[in-house]
Amino acid sequence: MTSSYYASPVTNELSIAVPWRNLSPGHKGSMVNIKGMFMVLDANKGIVTKDVQLPAMNHDAVFSPDNKEIWTSQTEMDGKILVYDARTYKVKNTVFVGNDPAEVTFSADGSKAYVANGSSDDVSVINPTT
Repeated sequence: MTSSYYASPVTNELSIAVPWRNLSPGHKGSMVNIKGMFMVLDANKGIVTKDVQLPAMNHDAVFSPDNKEIWTSQTEMDGKILVYDARTYKVKNTVFVGNDPAEVTFSADGSKAYVANGSSDDVSVINPTT
């Protein structure tokens, strides 16, 4: 299993994607019906404070620059990004993107979110406020 982690820009928390699938080069296979998860850890205490089951496999889970949301990809052909409230862990929004999205990252000023879409071979650019 490959996972990625991201530090909150504001708190001592880490978000960790748990895709339940090895995404490293050389590992192939269908991802149909594979679930995902993300965990939030308190980096000072070294404890898991929350784990959230996802409907489909994800590749990352990243805090928004203002630390109010956690964005995670849903690695499916009908690609989407799920936006969770970082305190209640409820889905706030679903953003539809290209096919088979993987990485989500924010611009340095937080005005844009970028999503790498593997199967459509493009990048979605999202305005996080709208």
